[in-house]
Amino acid sequence: MRDDYDFSASTRNPHGEQLKQKPVTLWLDEETVVYFKQQAEKAGLPYQCLIRLQLVEWARSQGAVKCEESRMGGLHGAQKANGK
Repeated sequence: MRDDYDFSASTRNPHGEQLKQKPVTLWLDEETVVYFKQQAEKAGLPYQCLIRLQLVEWARSQGAVKCEESRMGGLHGAQKANGK
């Protein structure tokens, strides 16, 4: 690993503004994390993505979130990355 990196030629992620996701810290019991890790491994997804998708699905079922599939990011992008 280098001490310094040159980011002067870098560009912003063109899709970053569309996703409108915000990083959060969430404390979960170990049993829940283990469950999501196991399910995510079977699905070939990062477990954080699976947790987020479950939260979005629940919020949508409650009528609290109206979110287009294309803006959800995670599942479709993760599946494409894993060749699914």
